[in-house]
Order: sequence, then structure tokens, then C-alpha cells
Amino acid sequence: MPDDAELELALDFIDAGNLDEGIAMLRDVVAASPDDVRALFALGAALGHAGARAEAVDLYARVCAIIPDAPEALDAWAAALGEVGRRDDALAVCDRIADLPGFEGAAALRRARVELAAGRLPAALAAFEEAYRREPGRPRRRTISFEHGRALLRAGRPADALALFDRAVGDTSEPEDDEQAEEMARLRGECADQLARS
Repeated sequence: MPDDAELELALDFIDAGNLDEGIAMLRDVVAASPDDVRALFALGAALGHAGARAEAVDLYARVCAIIPDAPEALDAWAAALGEVGRRDDALAVCDRIADLPGFEGAAALRRARVELAAGRLPAALAAFEEAYRREPGRPRRRTISFEHGRALLRAGRPADALALFDRAVGDTSEPEDDEQAEEMARLRGECADQLARS
């Protein structure tokens, strides 16, 4: 039986910025309860944050073996696979997410992120468009527009990027993220500068 108090304490340490101690505690919880999906997932997230992405991949794989249809775990696994350069494996996990009813948009968004990280800009842009189409009236539309706009700016298409940033600003499907809003303001300025020079 997992020790919920120890797991919560480990998460409190991590939340307080004490990552090493939190990871050590999570390792103890996982050693005592190797099938505790909450501890496995939390340890994977903490290790990924600490830069131990290959170990995070293995932990997320264990979670998905225990709970094969958990969208959050599948998304984290796909992200970690993409971060360690295992694009094809990450895309296969994205396909598993897409098979879950109601998660087609989330799968396309993760696919776009994986393709972008792999430097496959045309595939990423197509996946961003699919993600937006699959998310009508649902959360994540602002994030999709923002990330799609950022990719278009990177592709040298400032007018298209600016249009997407404007769409993101007007989208109220999810709460506004201050950090994202600051970056979007900076990128909108960058778009305007590029357009003025052209």
C-alpha cells in the first residue's frame, strides 16, 4: 500500500524548489510501491524537470503499462520521448492518444510539439492546424494559436504569426497565463518589426 503522506511530503518538497530531496523521497515511495502510478508519474515529472529525461521516459512507460488509456500519462510519455529524440516512438504514443474519444486535439497538439522539436516545421504546422480544428469551443485553443503563431514566426511568416497571436488574445477558452501573455506581447512586437522592415 502506498504511503500517501510520504508522497505528499515529496511533492511539497518539489513545489518548494527542493527538487533533489523530493526526488529522493519519490524514489523511496516507488521502491516501496513499484506500481503506485501517482508516485511513478510524479517521479517521472520531477526527473524530467531535473534533466534526467531518459529515466522519465521509462517511468512514464511504466505508468502507461499499468493504465494504458490515461491521456495525461500518454501525453507526458510522448513529450519525454520527443525530448530524448525518439520522434517515431513519440508519434506512436500520439496515435494512442488520438484513439481516445475526445482527445484528438490533444494528440495533434502533442504531435505538433514533437515535430517542432525534431525540426520538422511543415509537419508541425500541419499538426497545429489539425489541433485547432479538433478543439472547437474547448480548452487549449489559446495555447494552440500561440504555439502555432510562434512556429510560423520561426518559419519567417510574421503576418500569419501575428494573425494567430491576435486570435489567441481574443480566445477565452482557457485562463490567461501571465508568462504566455508576456511572451506573446514580445513576439507580436517582433512580428510588427519584421513586417515594418519588409
